[in-house]
Amino acid sequence: MSANMGAAQNQSNLVSGNINNLAEEPVENIKARADEHFSRNQFQHAMKFYEICLGKITAVTEVDINEDAYMMNLTVQTYIGICDSAHHLGLTDHLIHFATQCMKVDEKNTQNQMHLFLHKRARANLSQGLFEAAKHDLERALVILGVPSNQSVAPTFGEQQST
Repeated sequence: MSANMGAAQNQSNLVSGNINNLAEEPVENIKARADEHFSRNQFQHAMKFYEICLGKITAVTEVDINEDAYMMNLTVQTYIGICDSAHHLGLTDHLIHFATQCMKVDEKNTQNQMHLFLHKRARANLSQGLFEAAKHDLERALVILGVPSNQSVAPTFGEQQST
Protein backbone atom coordinates (compact mmCIF):
# COMPACT_ATOMS: atom_id res chain seq x y z
CA MET A 1 0.00 0.00 0.00
CA SER A 2 1.40 3.40 -0.96
CA ALA A 3 1.94 6.11 1.64
CA ASN A 4 -0.76 8.28 0.04
CA MET A 5 -3.33 5.48 0.09
CA GLY A 6 -2.47 4.73 3.72
CA ALA A 7 -2.86 8.40 4.69
CA ALA A 8 -6.18 8.61 2.83
CA GLN A 9 -7.44 5.47 4.62
CA ASN A 10 -6.37 6.85 8.01
CA GLN A 11 -8.14 10.11 7.26
CA SER A 12 -11.28 8.23 6.18
CA ASN A 13 -11.20 6.18 9.39
CA LEU A 14 -10.75 9.37 11.41
CA VAL A 15 -13.77 10.97 9.74
CA SER A 16 -15.84 7.81 10.26
CA GLY A 17 -14.83 7.77 13.91
CA ASN A 18 -15.74 11.44 14.23
CA ILE A 19 -19.14 10.81 12.68
CA ASN A 20 -19.88 7.95 15.06
CA ASN A 21 -19.21 10.20 18.10
CA LEU A 22 -21.55 13.06 17.21
CA ALA A 23 -24.66 12.11 19.18
CA GLU A 24 -23.92 14.53 22.02
CA GLU A 25 -22.03 17.08 19.93
CA PRO A 26 -23.64 20.55 19.60
CA VAL A 27 -24.86 21.35 16.10
CA GLU A 28 -22.52 24.34 15.88
CA ASN A 29 -19.50 22.09 16.46
CA ILE A 30 -20.61 19.69 13.74
CA LYS A 31 -21.01 22.57 11.30
CA ALA A 32 -17.57 23.88 12.29
CA ARG A 33 -16.09 20.46 11.48
CA ALA A 34 -17.88 20.47 8.13
CA ASP A 35 -16.48 23.94 7.42
CA GLU A 36 -12.97 22.70 8.30
CA HIS A 37 -13.25 19.80 5.83
CA PHE A 38 -14.59 22.18 3.19
CA SER A 39 -11.70 24.61 3.71
CA ARG A 40 -9.29 21.68 3.16
CA ASN A 41 -11.09 20.77 -0.09
CA GLN A 42 -12.36 17.54 1.50
CA PHE A 43 -15.79 18.04 -0.01
CA GLN A 44 -17.11 14.51 0.49
CA HIS A 45 -16.34 14.62 4.21
CA ALA A 46 -17.69 18.16 4.43
CA MET A 47 -20.95 17.07 2.84
CA LYS A 48 -21.32 14.19 5.34
CA PHE A 49 -20.89 16.57 8.27
CA TYR A 50 -23.22 19.20 6.76
CA GLU A 51 -25.90 16.55 6.22
CA ILE A 52 -25.50 15.31 9.81
CA CYS A 53 -25.73 18.90 11.01
CA LEU A 54 -28.91 19.45 9.00
CA GLY A 55 -30.39 16.22 10.35
CA LYS A 56 -29.65 17.30 13.91
CA ILE A 57 -31.12 20.75 13.32
CA THR A 58 -34.39 19.27 12.10
CA ALA A 59 -34.42 16.62 14.84
CA VAL A 60 -33.67 18.87 17.81
CA THR A 61 -35.40 22.07 16.79
CA GLU A 62 -38.67 22.20 18.65
CA VAL A 63 -39.13 25.85 17.74
CA ASP A 64 -40.31 26.69 14.26
CA ILE A 65 -37.09 27.54 12.42
CA ASN A 66 -38.82 30.54 10.84
CA GLU A 67 -39.36 32.00 14.33
CA ASP A 68 -35.75 31.60 15.47
CA ALA A 69 -33.34 33.84 13.54
CA TYR A 70 -30.23 32.07 14.88
CA MET A 71 -31.46 28.60 13.86
CA MET A 72 -32.66 29.96 10.53
CA ASN A 73 -29.20 31.37 9.80
CA LEU A 74 -27.51 28.13 10.90
CA THR A 75 -29.86 26.12 8.69
CA VAL A 76 -29.31 28.36 5.66
CA GLN A 77 -25.52 28.33 6.15
CA THR A 78 -25.63 24.52 6.38
CA TYR A 79 -27.60 24.32 3.14
CA ILE A 80 -25.04 26.63 1.50
CA GLY A 81 -22.26 24.28 2.64
CA ILE A 82 -24.09 21.25 1.24
CA CYS A 83 -24.74 23.00 -2.08
CA ASP A 84 -21.15 24.19 -2.41
CA SER A 85 -19.81 20.72 -1.55
CA ALA A 86 -22.19 19.13 -4.05
CA HIS A 87 -21.02 21.61 -6.69
CA HIS A 88 -17.36 20.74 -6.11
CA LEU A 89 -18.18 17.02 -6.25
CA GLY A 90 -20.22 17.41 -9.44
CA LEU A 91 -23.39 16.18 -7.71
CA THR A 92 -25.84 18.39 -9.56
CA ASP A 93 -28.90 16.43 -8.43
CA HIS A 94 -27.90 17.00 -4.79
CA LEU A 95 -27.25 20.67 -5.45
CA ILE A 96 -30.65 21.16 -7.07
CA HIS A 97 -32.42 19.23 -4.29
CA PHE A 98 -30.78 21.04 -1.38
CA ALA A 99 -31.00 24.50 -2.98
CA THR A 100 -34.72 23.88 -3.51
CA GLN A 101 -35.16 22.64 0.07
CA CYS A 102 -33.44 25.69 1.50
CA MET A 103 -35.62 28.04 -0.51
CA LYS A 104 -38.69 26.24 0.88
CA VAL A 105 -37.41 26.41 4.46
CA ASP A 106 -36.58 30.08 4.30
CA GLU A 107 -39.14 31.34 1.82
CA LYS A 108 -39.93 34.49 3.80
CA ASN A 109 -36.45 35.41 4.93
CA THR A 110 -34.17 34.32 2.11
CA GLN A 111 -34.60 37.33 -0.12
CA ASN A 112 -31.08 38.40 0.80
CA GLN A 113 -29.69 34.94 -0.06
CA MET A 114 -32.29 33.35 -2.34
CA HIS A 115 -30.60 34.77 -5.44
CA LEU A 116 -27.50 32.76 -4.47
CA PHE A 117 -29.46 29.52 -4.33
CA LEU A 118 -31.22 30.34 -7.57
CA HIS A 119 -27.86 30.96 -9.21
CA LYS A 120 -26.45 27.68 -7.84
CA ARG A 121 -29.52 25.77 -8.98
CA ALA A 122 -29.42 27.47 -12.40
CA ARG A 123 -25.79 26.38 -12.89
CA ALA A 124 -26.70 22.82 -11.95
CA ASN A 125 -29.70 22.88 -14.30
CA LEU A 126 -27.49 24.18 -17.11
CA SER A 127 -25.01 21.36 -16.60
CA GLN A 128 -27.89 18.90 -16.98
CA GLY A 129 -29.18 20.62 -20.12
CA LEU A 130 -32.29 21.94 -18.38
CA PHE A 131 -32.15 25.34 -20.08
CA GLU A 132 -35.69 26.52 -19.36
CA ALA A 133 -35.35 25.72 -15.64
CA ALA A 134 -32.00 27.54 -15.55
CA LYS A 135 -33.45 30.56 -17.35
CA HIS A 136 -36.39 30.67 -14.94
CA ASP A 137 -34.07 30.59 -11.90
CA LEU A 138 -31.82 33.31 -13.31
CA GLU A 139 -34.82 35.52 -14.12
CA ARG A 140 -36.10 35.10 -10.54
CA ALA A 141 -32.63 35.95 -9.19
CA LEU A 142 -32.53 39.14 -11.26
CA VAL A 143 -35.94 40.19 -9.95
CA ILE A 144 -34.75 39.66 -6.37
CA LEU A 145 -31.63 41.71 -7.11
CA GLY A 146 -33.82 44.47 -8.54
CA VAL A 147 -32.43 44.33 -12.08
CA PRO A 148 -35.07 45.68 -14.49
CA SER A 149 -36.06 43.13 -17.14
CA ASN A 150 -35.01 45.46 -19.97
CA GLN A 151 -31.52 46.10 -18.51
CA SER A 152 -28.50 44.15 -19.71
CA VAL A 153 -27.12 41.76 -17.10
CA ALA A 154 -23.53 42.08 -18.35
CA PRO A 155 -22.57 44.86 -15.89
CA THR A 156 -24.17 42.91 -13.02
CA PHE A 157 -21.84 39.97 -13.60
CA GLY A 158 -18.72 42.09 -14.08
CA GLU A 159 -18.49 41.80 -17.84
CA GLN A 160 -17.60 44.76 -20.04
CA GLN A 161 -20.36 46.22 -22.17
CA SER A 162 -19.27 47.24 -25.62
CA THR A 163 -19.91 50.86 -26.44
